[in-house]
Amino acid sequence: MENAFSSMYGYTSDEDGIRHGGIDFKWAPAEDAKYMLVSCSAFVNYLIEKWSKAAKNQDNSEV
Repeated sequence: MENAFSSMYGYTSDEDGIRHGGIDFKWAPAEDAKYMLVSCSAFVNYLIEKWSKAAKNQDNSEV
């Protein structure tokens, strides 16, 4: 999974990627942008859930 997230970040960050296309960037299809938006949203939700569970486990271990 780490490799997948790293590759996804690389795709969005490279010279022709979605985030660095600049004002004149016209080559990213809408479906690619939508995929990245949904994937990033899912990843953020995953991290929030993992953090929440880790915090809950830490609270339980202090009791």
